[in-house]
Amino acid sequence: MTKLSKKSGTKSKSLSKSIDLNRPYICEWCQKNFARETTLVSHTCEPRRRWEAQHTRPVQIGFDAYQRFYEDLSPSHVKRCSKSYLEFAASQNYTSFVGFGHWAVEQNVQEVEQYVMYLLKNQVVFTHWADRIRYEQFITETLISESPEAGLSRSLKQITQWSEETGHDWQRFWLEVNSNIAVGWIVEGRISPWMLYNCDTAVSFLERLNSEQLQIIQKIAPVREWKTRILKNRRQADMIKQTLAEAGM
Repeated sequence: MTKLSKKSGTKSKSLSKSIDLNRPYICEWCQKNFARETTLVSHTCEPRRRWEAQHTRPVQIGFDAYQRFYEDLSPSHVKRCSKSYLEFAASQNYTSFVGFGHWAVEQNVQEVEQYVMYLLKNQVVFTHWADRIRYEQFITETLISESPEAGLSRSLKQITQWSEETGHDWQRFWLEVNSNIAVGWIVEGRISPWMLYNCDTAVSFLERLNSEQLQIIQKIAPVREWKTRILKNRRQADMIKQTLAEAGM
């Protein structure tokens, strides 16, 4: 709720020295005085704007990242205390973290919390977090380290959502999905190589891609490396392949 107040009009001599009776309305965010209440209500200052923006997605991402950042800075022997939103809004780093939040929304970053933890683990300066190349590196490493089951589960979730939004049968995903959209989802990590390289109908999808699209996929999920990974996890890969085939994919 906006913090607005009207100063008392008392005739006390002790108060009259500190109160401007000609401008009795004050913004409790920036302490600026106004002669009319209507002017105060329409007034917008940076502290107030930051407070009112706290529930927007970019600011929420920035705030969460800010908390993680300062928790990571705390020595291991010191009890970690979460930063409040007021501390965040007053921080000199507010703009940088919110900027990261806007970038994350624009880039449709998946698993933002995990990405932030990855950045902290690799000691990346927070002003350099909004970097597409670094994010793609994170996705590549995540796809490599996750289990086949996790990759399949995330892929089916995205395919089910596509089916609900388009009205198409989810079994026909690889046959009917827009190629640019599917390539984007693979790059974003929404569709795992465990699904792409173990699904019979995905072959037709790969065949209809142009050379540029194939290069994009090879950058994030090189087929030669994934062939080796699948061979090392033959039992799980065969189970995925059989499950998808029985489901009609």
